[in-house]
Amino acid sequence: MASRRVPVLWRGEGGLKLSLFPWGHLPREGVLAGLFSREAEEGGLLPSPTLLLNLPFFKPEDLFKLALAEKARFEENVYKSYLLDTRAETTAVFSREPDKLSAFLEAYGGLFKARAFSLKRDRRFPLIEDLEIVEAEGGFELSYLRFAPFDVEKCSRCALCARLCPQGAIGPELVIDPARCDGCRKCEKACPEGALDLSRFERVEEKVRFLLFLEEVPEGVPQRPGLVFSGDELYAFLAQLGAFEVVESLRLSGARCHYAPRFEAGCKLCFSVCPREALKVTPEGLLIEHFLCKDCGRCVSSCPTGALEYTLLDDRGFSAYLSALPDLSGRVVVIGREEALEELFWSPHFPEEGPFFFLAHQAPKGLHLAQILSFFVRGARMVAFLGKAPKVVGLSNELLEALFGKQPILVVEDREIPSLPAREGLEVALEELPPFKSRRRWLSALLFTLWETAGRPSLSLSAEGFGRLVFDEQACTLCLACLNECREEALKADPENYALTYEPGLCVACGLCVRVCPEGALRLEEGLFLEEAFFRRRVLARDEPLYCRRCGKVFGTRKSQKKVREVLSSLGRFAEVLEVLDLCEDCRVKELFEKGG
Repeated sequence: MASRRVPVLWRGEGGLKLSLFPWGHLPREGVLAGLFSREAEEGGLLPSPTLLLNLPFFKPEDLFKLALAEKARFEENVYKSYLLDTRAETTAVFSREPDKLSAFLEAYGGLFKARAFSLKRDRRFPLIEDLEIVEAEGGFELSYLRFAPFDVEKCSRCALCARLCPQGAIGPELVIDPARCDGCRKCEKACPEGALDLSRFERVEEKVRFLLFLEEVPEGVPQRPGLVFSGDELYAFLAQLGAFEVVESLRLSGARCHYAPRFEAGCKLCFSVCPREALKVTPEGLLIEHFLCKDCGRCVSSCPTGALEYTLLDDRGFSAYLSALPDLSGRVVVIGREEALEELFWSPHFPEEGPFFFLAHQAPKGLHLAQILSFFVRGARMVAFLGKAPKVVGLSNELLEALFGKQPILVVEDREIPSLPAREGLEVALEELPPFKSRRRWLSALLFTLWETAGRPSLSLSAEGFGRLVFDEQACTLCLACLNECREEALKADPENYALTYEPGLCVACGLCVRVCPEGALRLEEGLFLEEAFFRRRVLARDEPLYCRRCGKVFGTRKSQKKVREVLSSLGRFAEVLEVLDLCEDCRVKELFEKGG
């Protein structure tokens, strides 16, 4: 049997070349090699499991295209990573039993930085009052009043207070045991330095990463998996201690997010699917807790706008990658994590031939609807996920069945892969992808391509992240408040024609426009309604421009002026304002000033 030969993209005379090299004799001038990550040497060639897996299934010239696409994929998609040692960050440990808390600290206190809080008064622990716990970036903010009877800067440590205390409540640590102290204040009166005040508390605010309750977690405490633990979850807590490499595999673009914190409303699809609660809302917008994130990709797959992207292969990079691949017509695309594909490669189920394309992707659950559909636009007849698949597989199959009568997307085990080419698949050999502009616009273009190929049928599906607006033109005053939150520009102003326009294909059904419309002129119907109107921008409302009677400048519309006039007239006041409503802002000030003079 011939020894293993490795495909390597290397720099030779005239540019990059792809050649096969014997295992263990890879060229130093190599750029990228068909290897699994565990096989690559540190600082050596870029490993490409995808290139290795596809070696038997493509001609040399097509394999070269694949190698170039893989090179661009690794070089263009960058991400941030860093080491985080959670042992050096504070953990707040709470207990109602001081003895249990003391024993816990003796057993585990050396493993991490602990701040101990006894919920029952005990001399061994500081007395605290008015404890508040709020979520913060990277953990929690604690705020509490700590009993601090000693002013350590004034205290001369003469021990007079301890000797005079009839209850023996004062010790050399400059603490007073609240369980013994009867409040006689003899120590306070006897202190020659005035360093004792039994009414003295100080406000303490500190940040902690973890909360550990040695009993159950009390009501009112934020429930954050991976950050808050009960006594029954001690081993889970200990597993979170150590030095970890944090890879920021998610990237957030607040400019594309359709959740509005000030209204506490909008799109929440990413929140609903995150199993680790690694996404949270702040007054400034969405925040990613990268330490809690396990790179499952569910939030990326559910995001309708592309506000959340997978940095190792973002939307634009994915579109460019897929466009650069060799022809996928008639092929079965198999997508899986590198670990799963490596096991397949070493198993008897790995096919020796057939129309396959294997794609190593570290977050298959992060693939969204547009990315899945794009494989079929490139000509793939079937997409098979090895073990792990995104939630949108169901919607993808439902959509393709409605268009073409087939469900060509599968979730399979490794033993099923050799038999896939014999199954019935989809045949839509369109080959070229529409240009990428944004996730939603790309999805709309892909849907139009498939819908047109299927003969333009009218259909409706229940689908999250899709909807259409029902509009009451008579109620609309063209105030354009609805435009402020529509980041995808499904709603858009046409300033030349003084009109409000709408394109349903870009609508993500967040409902913010309905929320902010002061006239109640908008209503949302959720669902995917594929029809001609879905892909076309249409005029919702149009009005005549309003010209300033003094300078002739356009400064509004007649509908908006009529609404303001009606509101002011109903109040029975502001007569002087009504007289100048047909003036622009500048001329209004001038006329009021002239009349006042």
